[in-house]
Amino acid sequence: MARPGYLRSGRKLLLAAAIGLFLSAPAFAATDPLRVTKNANATAADLSPGRQYASPYLAADPNNPKVVVGATVDLTTRRCSAIFTTDGGVTWKQGQGSPAPNDYPYCVWSNFANQAAMGRNGRAYVAIAGWDDRDGGPRTGNMAFIVSSTDDLGKNWKPTIVQQVRGKDGENVEQHRPAAIAVDSKHGSDDIVYAAFLRLQPNKVAPNAEPTRPMFAVSTDGGKTFGAPIDLSKGVFNDALRQQSFSSATTTTLAPTATTTTTTAPAAGSRAATPNQDANFGGTNPRIALDDDGTIYVAWRNSTANLPANQPVAPSTLVSVSKDRGKTWTTNSVVNYTVGAASRLAWTKEGGPNGTLVMIFGRNLNPTANSGGDILIQRSTDQGKTWTEPQNITDDDPAKLVGQYIPTLSAAPNGRLDAAFYDVRDDPGIRGNDVYYTYSDDGGKTWSKNLRVSDQTINRNYGVWGFNYDVTPPIGVASTNELAVFAWDDTRNSEAGLRRGIEPGAGVQDIYAATVQHEVVGGGSSKATKVILAGLVGLAGVAIVLLTAAFVMRRGSPGPEKKAKAKAADKATAKV
Repeated sequence: MARPGYLRSGRKLLLAAAIGLFLSAPAFAATDPLRVTKNANATAADLSPGRQYASPYLAADPNNPKVVVGATVDLTTRRCSAIFTTDGGVTWKQGQGSPAPNDYPYCVWSNFANQAAMGRNGRAYVAIAGWDDRDGGPRTGNMAFIVSSTDDLGKNWKPTIVQQVRGKDGENVEQHRPAAIAVDSKHGSDDIVYAAFLRLQPNKVAPNAEPTRPMFAVSTDGGKTFGAPIDLSKGVFNDALRQQSFSSATTTTLAPTATTTTTTAPAAGSRAATPNQDANFGGTNPRIALDDDGTIYVAWRNSTANLPANQPVAPSTLVSVSKDRGKTWTTNSVVNYTVGAASRLAWTKEGGPNGTLVMIFGRNLNPTANSGGDILIQRSTDQGKTWTEPQNITDDDPAKLVGQYIPTLSAAPNGRLDAAFYDVRDDPGIRGNDVYYTYSDDGGKTWSKNLRVSDQTINRNYGVWGFNYDVTPPIGVASTNELAVFAWDDTRNSEAGLRRGIEPGAGVQDIYAATVQHEVVGGGSSKATKVILAGLVGLAGVAIVLLTAAFVMRRGSPGPEKKAKAKAADKATAKV
């Protein structure tokens, strides 16, 4: 009996499919570069025509590398919210609730801060600056520092005001702006939450202005309550350190045709009358890092007030260290004044017996080119006492004078360092930039080739980035042993609106994300290429099954002689 036609067709399809799999599957060598996932719109559910999302701050679940939570704000509505992924960054959702309490509905976004962290049992923490209209506004009104936690990926939040400031008026007005948050989930019976913020008193003006103060607060009960914040700069600027700061400053020589302005001498007894005093020195931009033993490192920059306009003061980076959960501190002044203002600080177990502290920052290494910019890191293997010279980790052609800006840094549990920054090397002339990435496996001594993460150049003629709004937070980066997850603000969805005549600076900003895979999630491999090869092995296995099935079907089908006999038998049967 002849076989049905669908089996004959199926045999051909199986053979074609098997051959196609072998021919289409590329062969990857062991030295192939890391792959980047397709860029995903993390805020795709929001279709508001005026949305303007800021680049988020990301944190990875230490117990589940597929779970990453981000904190962001819609700059149009001034509302903070969360985004999250449970599949390693392939797909994203937005949290349903807000980390801000109802009576502090608005939040202010801080540049270069780290405002998200994750602890044990999937709990995520977000640090925000909250305020309401009754507080007087974001410029001269009170602003509270709030740490909020969620156990269900942003559906419900538990906010805690670290220090109450509502109701203060006049010179007593205080603004507490978030700078960094870190969580120790390895020690204690609950998460130990460390939070750093800036204390500003905007209504205290010269000649008795108050410098910005670097504040630090600790919670030992998972963010439910915080102890009284301390000022990391208090008592640090002794006579010797202040004198060193004054004498190390570079004096600027005026041009021959320049004119000088005569100023009135400050009032006797004011802070400005005696500029070289401890009260005129504070700090800003505190960045937190934790090591495996629970030691806290905070790098911060000096800040001054009431100094004469012609009095140069050398910028100084200081590193405060606590080995007892923030009860006592030792602060080291970094004598090498080439240390930059850290955009982010990270600790890795690689590089030395005490691990390595790494700070990252941007700097123009070519003072003759205004448009230039590079990304530099400095390392310390002695807990912040001394630092290496700055090291440029970008690999573009220096002769082209392209710029890299606003870097961020994250460390995976296995010690890998992940650095990301905005880069204009691929800008086709639209005032755009891209997200680039590089990593280090040896404590920051050497860095990989820069890898482009964004698959479309971000057009900065649209959205709020760079349009004098001073809202340029860094790219969000979350690091696990297996993955490096990135998220950034992106204007690509403005294009349809631009054709309708939207003015530059308008349009929309969404959050886009991508992932780079270093290991198999769940263990096994240590290279992304092995992951790809594993996928190809799977494809090859399917192809083998298909080929086997096709071969069996082919063997089971009649040959030419059998076909002739079967045909003759069919005719004989028909005659009967």
